[in-house]
Amino acid sequence: MVLPIGSVVCVRGQKIVITGYRPMLLGKRGTLGYLGLSYPYGYLSPEKMFLFPAESVEETVSLGYTGQKDNYVPEGRKNELLPVGSIVTIGDADKIRYMIAGYYPSNEKISGEYTVVPYPNGIIDTEEMGIIGKEQISQVIWYGHLDQSGENFIHRIPEFMENASSLMKELNDTIQFALKKVNGDKGGNDEISITME
Repeated sequence: MVLPIGSVVCVRGQKIVITGYRPMLLGKRGTLGYLGLSYPYGYLSPEKMFLFPAESVEETVSLGYTGQKDNYVPEGRKNELLPVGSIVTIGDADKIRYMIAGYYPSNEKISGEYTVVPYPNGIIDTEEMGIIGKEQISQVIWYGHLDQSGENFIHRIPEFMENASSLMKELNDTIQFALKKVNGDKGGNDEISITME
């Protein structure tokens, strides 16, 4: 059985959330490979993604969404961030679904809390990832796996995102100040934008 994206599995003792599929070679034969991200953190950078053969899964901790009965946000969690593996719709496009793949700090140019990938295909390459704000989510179709490590992480994310956003703003302000000093009286109006991957 092919596991759906959003499933949390153990591989070599590490929890990984499945975020896509890719064929791969195992020895001299082709096999199904899963693309995955560390649970509960989700997407941090392309270098932090895993590609592993499906047969290396030691345990399925939690099965992702397969169209079964909707798994709504538990009471008392409606104002909290969603865990990775959650499936949502955005705006009026109730047929187009996305999986929460990670968290993204807002800055002056980008406002969003989540990194998302298309459901059910998942990540084919990182250019297909998007950034959305929680206010853009119109419906939570599936609430992703949340264990104690996920709970602890979810509670620390807002502070982390605020600190990262402040750091990005300070860095941008420093660069702008330096550019003004370098340009002096030239009246240069160069602007540098900083984005995170």
